[in-house]
Amino acid sequence: MTLAPAALLLLLMPPVAAPTPAAPTFPVVVSPISGVPLPPEGAVENELTRLKTQQAEVERQQALAQLDADRKLSKAQKADIRRKLASLKIVVMTTMRPIEEVVAFYERTVPRAVFFFGVRDLAADLEEGIRSGAIQAPPERVTEAAGRQGRSARWMRESERVSIAVEDHLVDPRDGKITKKTVVLVTSFGD
Repeated sequence: MTLAPAALLLLLMPPVAAPTPAAPTFPVVVSPISGVPLPPEGAVENELTRLKTQQAEVERQQALAQLDADRKLSKAQKADIRRKLASLKIVVMTTMRPIEEVVAFYERTVPRAVFFFGVRDLAADLEEGIRSGAIQAPPERVTEAAGRQGRSARWMRESERVSIAVEDHLVDPRDGKITKKTVVLVTSFGD
């Protein structure tokens, strides 16, 4: 067979489909919360974790005051709620990987995790954070964020003991700056 008929034969053969690229695999690295690894190429943000924990402590104290005032719950129910609130653990992690990859990673590594996506109004998030005192930023930051949107994905285990929230922008509680960075907030009420 000469070169021309061989080339003709190659042209007449049906095309071979290119292999579908596999989803990237990342190592599973243990995080401070059991059963929830660090995000791919991610790290624990100690300062953000400290700030979120402080904010949660204020909310916990408010919840305990409401619990004490609630006359509908039995002593046993109140004790159970107090025990859960006392076991609260929070960790904030970040990565530069896109939100879709981070969510796919958690859906593969955390049993039965299925996330629901939503759209965030970053200016509204910032304004609410400033109003509540959770974000220390001048009001001009809200104007700068006007019209900006982000994405979020959330999952909560059926027992409501673990939840994972993933956002594609960091709204920094220290100064209100908005950064394109994937943020993972994990909340746990005991193991």
